[in-house]
Amino acid sequence: MGVSSDGLLVFGFPIGEEDEMPEFLGDCDDMDDFIAGPWKSGGDHKARQALIDACPADLTVYCSYDYSMYVLAVRGTEARAARGDAVEISPEHLAVAPEKIAAFQAWCEENGIEYHEPKWLLCSMYG
Repeated sequence: MGVSSDGLLVFGFPIGEEDEMPEFLGDCDDMDDFIAGPWKSGGDHKARQALIDACPADLTVYCSYDYSMYVLAVRGTEARAARGDAVEISPEHLAVAPEKIAAFQAWCEENGIEYHEPKWLLCSMYG
């Protein structure tokens, strides 16, 4: 098993402290549990997946798996290039629809997450 470094381009804002899960997750183990844990979906797998799919936010991990840092991002804006690969980013990918940004902001506010204006962030992931 080797070590790899990836490049990440994501539209969002940094959240949380280095090497700590973001506070808004509370007792949840990951973003999917926060979005649609059994208490929100009634334990139904299809209902859980529908809640996850409808969420306008993604939690992107960067830095390294051992010392993780996080970006809360507008869903669907992450672009990743694995070590040794060149990935073309089209200008269309960089255009984020205002309604997606508005839905992201509303979701943050509904969930008690301090909202910051999202920006394009270039990050790395070493793992």
